[in-house]
Amino acid sequence: VPTWVTKDGVTVGNVPQSLEVPQVHKGEVSNVIATPLNGYVGTEKLYVNVEGVLISSNSDTAVWEDANAVTKFYFFGDGNNNAWSTARKVKGHIYCATVPAGNWTKVIIVRCKPGTEYKAMDDIWSDKWGQSRNITLEPNSNYIYSFVTDQRPDKTPEWRTYNPNE
Repeated sequence: VPTWVTKDGVTVGNVPQSLEVPQVHKGEVSNVIATPLNGYVGTEKLYVNVEGVLISSNSDTAVWEDANAVTKFYFFGDGNNNAWSTARKVKGHIYCATVPAGNWTKVIIVRCKPGTEYKAMDDIWSDKWGQSRNITLEPNSNYIYSFVTDQRPDKTPEWRTYNPNE
């Protein structure tokens, strides 16, 4: 059985035979998401394209990024554990955050008021301007190319792989 490893050499766990194991080089930053079944070690990156957000019938990028809004990821899974991570703009409308260590199976993308970057995590929901629906984390993807808010139950998120070096 192949073993999934992050590119910094940390073994995360076994994955099914059908999944391709990426080539790893010690010292590189991981851009690959670990499988939710085996957990995350806290070095994986998750990217989101806020240009792909659908609030109403059209792409609502301007709404998502206006007023210096802060983009955050809320990770959760089975049980009572959860964690927050603040995303930073990396290119165009693409934001990135580190996935905290844990056994997460879902993520919510949250649009928050400015100033929440360093706010105590328990208080962030009160500063929310908008959010995605619950998004199931995908084993071999690190990039949420499009997603919908909780106001649009008719669409599912589109996952891709993002390479920040391209």
